[in-house]
Amino acid sequence: MSAHGWFVLAMVVLPAAAFTLWLWGNFLKARREAAEMVLRNGVPAMAEVVAVSGQTVSFRFQANGWKHPITASAAVAKGRRFEIGQQIQVRYLPAHPHISAIVAADG
Repeated sequence: MSAHGWFVLAMVVLPAAAFTLWLWGNFLKARREAAEMVLRNGVPAMAEVVAVSGQTVSFRFQANGWKHPITASAAVAKGRRFEIGQQIQVRYLPAHPHISAIVAADG
């Protein structure tokens, strides 16, 4: 390939790679900010673990103002063990209760 071909390739690939990294960075930033908002402004509730799959825990809780229980999932750190039926404390956003985070686990 000629020098001109390499230049054109670089002019296409480098901006595309930079844009992809920028998108990934914004995704991670938004995810971190959402987690911080849940922990800061969330309403506490007691939840029951309904499923454990690898490092993902599914739990169910009754949110204020909602007719049916809300089931949500959260990724947990390695080494944390949960059992089905275990009671855990969660925080959730009142307007969007499916956005929640595990705060503490009994036992």
